[in-house]
Amino acid sequence: MGLPTLALTQAPASLRGFGGEAVLVLGQVQLMVAFGMEENRREKQILFDVVDIPYSYNAIFGCATLNKFEAVSHHNYLKLKMPSLTGMIVVKGAIHNVEAKPHDRARHTPKPTPHGKVIKVKVDDADPTRFVSLGGDMGEREAENILEVLKKNIDIFAWSPDEVGGVSTDLIMHHLAVKPEAKPSKQKLRKMSADRQEAAKAEVQKLLKAGVIQEIDHPEWLANPVLVRKLNGKWRMCVDFTDLNKVCPKDNFPLPRIDQLVDSTAGCELMSFLDAYSSYHQIHMNPADIPKTAFITPFSTFCHLRMPFDLRNAGATFTRLVYKVLYKQLGRNVEAYVHDIVVKSRKAFDHASDLQETFDNLRAAGVKLNPENAIKSQVLVDFVAEWTPAFSPEPEPVEQPWVMYSDGSWSHKGAGAAAVLTLPRGVPIWYAARLQFDTTNNTIEYEAVLLGLRKAKELGVRRLLIRTDSKLVASHVDKSFETKEEGMKRYLEAVRSMEKCFAGITVEHLPRGQNEEADTLAKSAACGGPHSPSIFFEVLYAPSVPTESLDIMAIDQAELGEDPEDWRTPFVKYLKNGWLPEDEAEAKRLQLRATKYKLVSSQLYRSRVLQPLLHCISFAEAEEMAKEIHQGLCGAHQAARTVASKVFCQGVYWPTVLKVCVEQAKKWGLDIIGPSPVARNGYKFAIMAIEYFSRCIEAEPLSAIISVAVQKFVWKNIVCRFGVPKEFIADNGKQFDSDKFREMCEGLNLEIRFASVAHPQSNGASKRSDGKILEALKKRLEGAAKGKRPDEMLSVLCALQTTPTRPTKFSPFMLLYGDEAMTPTELGANSPRVIFSGGEDGREVSLELLERVRVEALEHMRKYATSTSATYNKKVRPTELLPGHLVLRKKANPVAVGKLELKWEGPYLIKYRSRTGSFHLATLEGEEFNHSWNAASLKRFYV
Repeated sequence: MGLPTLALTQAPASLRGFGGEAVLVLGQVQLMVAFGMEENRREKQILFDVVDIPYSYNAIFGCATLNKFEAVSHHNYLKLKMPSLTGMIVVKGAIHNVEAKPHDRARHTPKPTPHGKVIKVKVDDADPTRFVSLGGDMGEREAENILEVLKKNIDIFAWSPDEVGGVSTDLIMHHLAVKPEAKPSKQKLRKMSADRQEAAKAEVQKLLKAGVIQEIDHPEWLANPVLVRKLNGKWRMCVDFTDLNKVCPKDNFPLPRIDQLVDSTAGCELMSFLDAYSSYHQIHMNPADIPKTAFITPFSTFCHLRMPFDLRNAGATFTRLVYKVLYKQLGRNVEAYVHDIVVKSRKAFDHASDLQETFDNLRAAGVKLNPENAIKSQVLVDFVAEWTPAFSPEPEPVEQPWVMYSDGSWSHKGAGAAAVLTLPRGVPIWYAARLQFDTTNNTIEYEAVLLGLRKAKELGVRRLLIRTDSKLVASHVDKSFETKEEGMKRYLEAVRSMEKCFAGITVEHLPRGQNEEADTLAKSAACGGPHSPSIFFEVLYAPSVPTESLDIMAIDQAELGEDPEDWRTPFVKYLKNGWLPEDEAEAKRLQLRATKYKLVSSQLYRSRVLQPLLHCISFAEAEEMAKEIHQGLCGAHQAARTVASKVFCQGVYWPTVLKVCVEQAKKWGLDIIGPSPVARNGYKFAIMAIEYFSRCIEAEPLSAIISVAVQKFVWKNIVCRFGVPKEFIADNGKQFDSDKFREMCEGLNLEIRFASVAHPQSNGASKRSDGKILEALKKRLEGAAKGKRPDEMLSVLCALQTTPTRPTKFSPFMLLYGDEAMTPTELGANSPRVIFSGGEDGREVSLELLERVRVEALEHMRKYATSTSATYNKKVRPTELLPGHLVLRKKANPVAVGKLELKWEGPYLIKYRSRTGSFHLATLEGEEFNHSWNAASLKRFYV
């Protein structure tokens, strides 16, 4: 726009992108922004932040600008509408102009030109067409020495493709390593235009002449050539090896980094850039893999005898060749990037001997160079020439430090910390934090310093001057005062560990009157705001260092953080000392994952949303825990997700919880269901009772199903343990529908309700519990005598009592006692609940919260019942049955009825409705039945 730099005013702070990265603002400028045409126009002064970043757009309007114009945008239609005095202004987006811009820019980008003068010199007197390119700015003596070496080693260059003999197969060959289970893929011949066919034919003839390819019959793998037009109008032929590359594992041989290559050339007076001639074609293919490289053309099918450019691991193979050939020179006087080789010399007069050494090593391996190297690496040449300084004894300029002002504030409203980072050119960046934990005046000052150090580290600051009005903190850091209190020692250690992230840190003490900006910001943070948008505000819920009040017992992990095989070690080292892996991607991944972990008294914990911390354990301990939960004392061989949920309920964590639980469950995935044999003491049956709200299950083996046994079970397992229930729902068996059992229930004021005949769904909870118990018993008795069922009954009941149910989302034990059961696995893992157990006081708290837990469970049950009813009722056909109607009743066992016999009996008269969908019947003579029938077993009878 041609605006002068002096038009910029100072910006209050830097900008933050979507990734959280700070963008330096060069300044601010006020510009007139107008929308519309002359007759319908609006214009206003808008303040813009000016930044220097590569972007497709020249300006970006934020919400403030759109609100100022009262504009509304519609992204689907690419339109912006705003009101004006004379009507509506509509701004249409021209996205095609934006999309065309990068393409036009790339298309018209000028090709790189050599930096300085380049001359072509003949190296073969017998053939004047053979020449090489040399820099014209070299000294005369150096140029003569280099030219003499080139003429002496003219055989190292290849002037045509047929001169490339290839590298010895004893040195290297390219192996595809196709996966054994991979199926060969044959691509059909794609259509080509006439000009493409001519170009493909010429390229094939050239490769045949050079011995790179040969014809092949009946290949199993077949690919298509792809022709791409180059900028100079010629055609480049590639082969579409997509299918083949998918089944070839990646070669992890490390490729060199271009930035390290540039750094390694610093201080070199002279360099030569060499390029291998048809580099990949100099490596032979493994004979067994040659047929897999076949491709089809309109003329014939061919395969590669030498490594083509389009294979997945071709670059890694050639890099491996270069390392084998030049391993003695790499890093000393040679650098290589795949097939581009740089010969470097600290002194110009040594360059000829360095070239000779390189040529000797390449000749021994059979590698040929390209004398007419296109200016492919010219950008790298110019960059190195411009930015690589020569070594000199001149001292480097001293880097100006950033200045950080820090302060803390405490009042009855809360505590706050503030840090103001000032750039060397005077631009401030404000940071503030409200502290939501117990603090003292001294710890607040340390928190402010650590807040500023963390932010300075994120900004990449190397040198920092800390100015604080706390005499204690300043004296501790500069070692003027000795630290005596344990709390202050921990904070000082945290500051010392952060010092390692900077090239230099200096601490100064200044009076409070000279620290007004940080002091005001800290007081505002303590009150919770409001804050200016230019201030980066956050809330800290935990101290920057562990407090001494937490004394956690370790479970066989006193050396946590020292075992490199332990998955917890990287997190512990990062949280304790700020350690990061050398690989940038791994370091970033560790930083993101570490946000969910906390280090408390040298023990690693994983945070959860609105739930207690989980104690992190090793994989070895995890295997034992999963095994114990799945098949231990309180295990019932339940599904993997059920076992995983019980792991979390016990307060422990490891990264592969579900995977380990799945492996445990797989061991019991097969079973054979057969008849139940008679067990010890003649036990052949089992009686079960379930409490409908908490889903608490009581069961006991029986030798015979008689009324006396049922009475004993109800008295001992229900009445004596939980009290007298309100009602009792049972099926229509004689053991329940007996005079003695009815007398017992009447004496206890216990109402008995019987399920509908031939309709077990009316007592569905108990039927589902029967299935759970039988399934768990079968799994626990896998490979053991079936007569041991009574011995395993208690373990099965324990597992079911401690497992959350779908209707309530809580375990039966939780709804009965207000807390989860303390299982042996949890005691062994030393979970946080074990460590922080409050004894009787904690038990009283659990009982106080029991009512709230039961209310929440009741709400879950209502939602579950509503959703289940809605799903079931979709398939139900409503029937209109009322008292007084005549109905037919389905026979008790319709399967045993013959094909020609009636499956319904009756008619009967409906006497009354006992509950929804259940009716009591009577014969036409007036004789009433004792039990009820469900509407599913009845149908209307019309006379």
